[in-house]
Amino acid sequence: MLVPHETHIKPLVLLLTSLLNFGGCYCYDNPSALKSQLTQHFSGSVSKEDFEMYFNLLYSVYSVPNMVLPLFGGVLTDKFGPRYVLVATTSLMLLGQIVFATGNSLQNLPIMLGGRVIFGLGGETVSVAQSALLAVWFPASELAFANGVILSVMRLGTTVNNHVSPKVAQASSVSTAVWVGAGVCAVSVMASLLLLPIDARAEQQIHDDVLTDQENDQELQVKANLGLRDAATFSVSFWLIAAMYVLLYSIVGPFNNIAAGVYMERDYFQAPPLECQRCGVGALVNDLRCVLSPPSVVSIHCGSPIDNPMPPISPVCISLASIVVHLSRDQPIQLLQVAPLCRRNRNQLRRGWVERRSIHALVLHGQVPRPSPSRHPVDVCAASHGRPRAAVWVLY
Repeated sequence: MLVPHETHIKPLVLLLTSLLNFGGCYCYDNPSALKSQLTQHFSGSVSKEDFEMYFNLLYSVYSVPNMVLPLFGGVLTDKFGPRYVLVATTSLMLLGQIVFATGNSLQNLPIMLGGRVIFGLGGETVSVAQSALLAVWFPASELAFANGVILSVMRLGTTVNNHVSPKVAQASSVSTAVWVGAGVCAVSVMASLLLLPIDARAEQQIHDDVLTDQENDQELQVKANLGLRDAATFSVSFWLIAAMYVLLYSIVGPFNNIAAGVYMERDYFQAPPLECQRCGVGALVNDLRCVLSPPSVVSIHCGSPIDNPMPPISPVCISLASIVVHLSRDQPIQLLQVAPLCRRNRNQLRRGWVERRSIHALVLHGQVPRPSPSRHPVDVCAASHGRPRAAVWVLY
């Protein structure tokens, strides 16, 4: 908990924290936004079949390390603090994007794969550390709103990539568009470096003005004994939330991967005009990019109601029901496609806010036990967020 005179910089902390994963969300779908340009870029060096295999591997090599990294990333965040993990993860994302861009400039697909592996080393752990940092700076009554802002900026990064990268590639080259992604990742690194002294100063004031010497010693001892074995003490409620998290992404994820192609080939590319581009409904289904109801706007306003006293399971049930209705309505009429997609995207975001706050609430109310009674609940927050995230990438 912050000392009172530090609360005035919370808006700055929220802004910088929001930018931490902006670069990651921008660069994660760089290959998808530039697929047609990349196909032309490599048309003279590899066959179409080999390029398709490498293109799919660009996402596979990102997912594989993240099946386990969030587990250890959560423990490291609890042990060393989120600010140091955030600097490390954003730096890894920047390094990975630089390697990826270098491989693209050299027309070397294996180097590009290596860059995506490095990028993946920090791509998901940064979200775990983000959640832990928010739990330090914001009380439970403000946490869902703060998460809403974070998700808004993340989806904004994805949307900006989809609209900017193809235009940069058309105006200059595909290599330039990829290097722009490295510049965006550099913004995230700068945000983490700016947060470093702010969070360190606040933590030092807590140790000096709030905690006693005995409590400080106990905190250091507890952090030294952190490990994955602590997961055995988590409550049934936590594992139910984790299971729901995994099951939902196992349904929505495959749909996102194929829906754009299905809609395009079935409804939009039957007689493609000359100016036809990668746009329309197909662009709405991947990563919650809905231009008719942008999640980057909706998420800010929907986080606040969840902070108010209400049964958290209610919006979860509503969100899941809306997603089921959408997935069951596969109609060839454009209106029937767009409206359910927008509803699904809004409700999937709402479900994400509730799950994040629910995990935090379980920590605060002792459903995720602490090794020591004197240990602040925030100390186990990162590990709690890391386990469901790791399970999700097993499915991907």
